[in-house]
Amino acid sequence: MAKHSSTDKDLFLTVPQFERLKEIHLQIAEKRYPNTRKLAEYFEVSEITITRDIANLKNFYNAPIAHDASKRGYYYTEDYEFPLLKVISNNQINVLANAKTMLSFFEGTPLYKDAENLLETISQSSYKTEKPLLNRIAVAPNPDVKIDKVLWDKIIRALEDNLILKFDYKGEWKPNVESRVVHPYQLLLQGKSVLLWGYAEERKACRMFNLTRMRCVAVTNRTFNLPEDYSFEKHLDGGKFGAFVQGEAEEYKIEFNSYAREFVKSCIWADNQIIEDDEDRNVTTITFRSNQFNSILEWILSKGAYAKPLAPEKLVNEWKSHIKLMMKNL
Repeated sequence: MAKHSSTDKDLFLTVPQFERLKEIHLQIAEKRYPNTRKLAEYFEVSEITITRDIANLKNFYNAPIAHDASKRGYYYTEDYEFPLLKVISNNQINVLANAKTMLSFFEGTPLYKDAENLLETISQSSYKTEKPLLNRIAVAPNPDVKIDKVLWDKIIRALEDNLILKFDYKGEWKPNVESRVVHPYQLLLQGKSVLLWGYAEERKACRMFNLTRMRCVAVTNRTFNLPEDYSFEKHLDGGKFGAFVQGEAEEYKIEFNSYAREFVKSCIWADNQIIEDDEDRNVTTITFRSNQFNSILEWILSKGAYAKPLAPEKLVNEWKSHIKLMMKNL
């Protein structure tokens, strides 16, 4: 049988396969002379599986394995290092396994099943672990959003070929449906929402579009040149308040009291944030620059009586307007 290098594309290892090969190598290297029956019992697999593992070590990783009849086990005929031990760590295996949990953010999109199948293949839990770390890490449930596969396929095609999209769109704060012509740059995930970031021709600026609000989507034959600064992240001005950006960056100053003081100190909300405590007044103030006005307003409102905006004036006025509207509902 022909020998292959350890980078051969034809051998694709799952985590249990890798762990078996690693352990077989260690037992042979330690001159414990393992045999097929004992290895099968150790891994709780069939002897055929172990025979295949030994063949893979020989043929794909050039392991100099021989069988000693007198000691009834395998040994190395010369010094040998298993190459994959240098490129895959236990922590990296755990990262692969726990990436399955993070897949919940893709649920509801046509991408989910393919990604789930891929990670299921490469990140099966360890053969020796009854309660893998995967089961000890979870993502809290969010409202499910279902993305139509036909719509998804159209957007993916437009992204792949730099094709301009035409569609009808009803914004969250807009009363009417508007026609849009958009150069699609990126798909973004925010919670369970899937968003399209791109250049809107009618606005002559980059905008964000929620896929669930897009209607009558058509992929045109017109192409566009993807600019170097197309990435959504390059349009943020230090803020970390999700996907939506509005206008130019401004300086924000917000005061938190009671339990919200520890809340605001628990995260980095902006790259340039400054947090100051005033123990005499029992408040904590955060100051930062951002161009994410609506998201910051929602953030403050979510803290109710425990957050108060101080600047900019536009934010203060909008916050007061929302409070007055809420009071009318009492």
